[in-house]
Amino acid sequence: MRSTRATALLSVSLVLVGGALSALPARAATGAGFSPPLLLAGGGAEPSIRVPADGRSAAYVSAPSGLGSNFWRITDQRNANGTHTFLQSPVQQPDLGTGGGDSEISVGNKPVGESRCDTIAYSGLHNVDLLDNFTVAVSTDCGEHFQLANPYATQNTLTDRQWQAFDGDKTNFLIYHKVDTSQIVVSESVDGGQTYVSLAPDGAHGIIDAATLPAAANANQVGNIAVDYSHPTGSSNLLSGEASHRMYAVFGAPRDAADNAQSQVDTNAPGAAYNHVDTVYLARSDDGGLTWTDTKVYSVDPKSRRELNLLFPVVDVDKQGNVYVVWSDGFKVEYAASTDGGKTFSKPFQVNRDNTGLVAGTGAEKPDPGKSDLFPWLAAGADGYLDVVWYHGEGGAPTSNLAYRDPGDAKTSWTVAFSQLGNAHKASGGRTTPTVLNYSEAITPAVHTGDICQNGTFCSLVPVPGAPFSTGDRSLLDFFEVAIDKQGRANVALADNAAAPGSLISGYTRQTTGVNLLTGKPLTPQTITLPKVVCPLGGAFTDASGDANTVAVAQAPIPSAPGLDITKGYLTYDAAKKVVTLHTKVLDLSQLPATGSTGEEYEFGFTFDKVGFATTVQRNAGTGDSYGVSSTTGVALKGVTGRFDTKSNEVQVDIPGGAFAAAKLGTVVGKGSTFVASSAQSRRVIGTGLAPVTDVAGSLGCPFVVGARATSVGGTTGPVGTGTVPGQVDGRPVPGGRLASTGLPAGLPVLAAGLLLGTALALRRRLR
Repeated sequence: MRSTRATALLSVSLVLVGGALSALPARAATGAGFSPPLLLAGGGAEPSIRVPADGRSAAYVSAPSGLGSNFWRITDQRNANGTHTFLQSPVQQPDLGTGGGDSEISVGNKPVGESRCDTIAYSGLHNVDLLDNFTVAVSTDCGEHFQLANPYATQNTLTDRQWQAFDGDKTNFLIYHKVDTSQIVVSESVDGGQTYVSLAPDGAHGIIDAATLPAAANANQVGNIAVDYSHPTGSSNLLSGEASHRMYAVFGAPRDAADNAQSQVDTNAPGAAYNHVDTVYLARSDDGGLTWTDTKVYSVDPKSRRELNLLFPVVDVDKQGNVYVVWSDGFKVEYAASTDGGKTFSKPFQVNRDNTGLVAGTGAEKPDPGKSDLFPWLAAGADGYLDVVWYHGEGGAPTSNLAYRDPGDAKTSWTVAFSQLGNAHKASGGRTTPTVLNYSEAITPAVHTGDICQNGTFCSLVPVPGAPFSTGDRSLLDFFEVAIDKQGRANVALADNAAAPGSLISGYTRQTTGVNLLTGKPLTPQTITLPKVVCPLGGAFTDASGDANTVAVAQAPIPSAPGLDITKGYLTYDAAKKVVTLHTKVLDLSQLPATGSTGEEYEFGFTFDKVGFATTVQRNAGTGDSYGVSSTTGVALKGVTGRFDTKSNEVQVDIPGGAFAAAKLGTVVGKGSTFVASSAQSRRVIGTGLAPVTDVAGSLGCPFVVGARATSVGGTTGPVGTGTVPGQVDGRPVPGGRLASTGLPAGLPVLAAGLLLGTALALRRRLR
């Protein structure tokens, strides 16, 4: 979106947080446990997660990384001793590097083909042009391959943040914000997500009905879409032949036309700090998405200046057809329920237990010192059962949570919070009154330290003159998700860059104890192991040769050049010269840029002293080569040099060891200094612009420790560092290197986990 706005057996049992508020109902005595997060090699944040009903996979996860979107299949290996081990597939880019602005997946409800896997539909918002279309692709073999990548999937352009949902195994609905008309448009696929037809080619009608549009025009934020399989419409889709079911979509906007008019004044004023998204709406369709009727879920007085979109309102439906909508204003995570098909909603229930206060008279927030609660998501199960997740932050200064849409400071620690509710559809006196079955503000270790900016494009890597909210950390991006499996367990995809700040890193965790959301009974406890990871010396990563992409640009494919096919990346340190060198090895660097291009670009991402850096090298035809390294905050390092070494087929970048300290971005490099999240990618330069990513490689999180000696760990070579266990960073397991339990080779083809590039292509985000 473009709004104002990167190994022991463990089973964690979490106890309930004490000190219940008087307004909260009684709580059960059990706690909910979760496996330690499995970090996913390849990078990306705001991950989407789906659990297929075919039973062949634990989960699918997709996440944008700025320059392409990544996809993983997670499988559950059941061990002889009764434990479970999560294994991740090699990372894939269904969009071939053309997406990455946003990504989304949906899964059909019936196995297809010889693989007997449910269909996976993928969509990714473009990052390679200003047309803002979507690249779509489909997998019918459990995500092992994606076919028929279509870079122009919709008839509409000037599109933004999208969401998807299947109604059957062939009929998939894709909804998205149409920037120029301010409508939320619906496109439909009847072939499992290979091709789409817009139900509003003019972009002028869709989920926002005619009565609501005066309130929502130019100031709305699109939420997700959900299908209610408990309520068939009684008709079939004319093209796919599949039975049609009721659908819901959610969005935020001002409460009326006057509020909307004032929003246009306020959001365009210098130093504006209120967008008037003070109302949550639910849209319902009973005719296959052709027409929609909107209802107000919850609204606050504009004078409260509460924004109910931090970030994204979310809707889901339980097995009995009860509807739930959750939202956050940065302090309160609240949800409301409907038992009459979304026609009316109860007054909301606050899920989190901090930040309960409001200012008398205005209804403005009166938050607890330093605490914030963001990015809620929910998953509904059996009648009245609900799981809610969100990021909980605390530990910073008392006022650290008060910056506009940018809570947190250098000491704020963020964890994944979780609440499990029963009777979530019940109300008393018009107010939702669930039973809290489980509650924890930390089902994970800290996943992020620092601030979380939600000012969209204004959270830029380089401060924007005249924009008061132009800095901030967006490395967690804008949401994360929870999904329920067939055993009633919560499966959570999250962003986790605690070990590599500034990087885009996704993770996966599963509920091990607590309540089965499909039956209401206690879960059978599980013990989860993570794959044993042994990192190679120097944080080296490899990539299979011959996997570089050839992508059409301006309707003409440009031939692949061997010099764009990355095979290895690594770091070295010259103690005599006090220089760190980044190495990107390719098949044949002697070949000049391919015909049809004006140059080549190589990028290397890494983290040093908990600061993310992006290296950019350009090999230009006729204009000379250039080398640069900058932090994710846009500060450039001085004294950087490099070369194209055709003898070793390497792109080499030299960074003086004192450059980090000189830029006030770290200490002077010396023995024991640690670099993490090494990654590399290549792409062409076409005219004055960049083509899609051609090749990617990396190890997500394996450290390079200056002066480390090699040691044998599990039959492979690993680094020795101060307080660093091979395969761990700060005591946390990390992927990359060799997955010892699977024998998979080091350096699965991945996208730059550490890259938050200071370019227009770096997660150009949306006006939400």
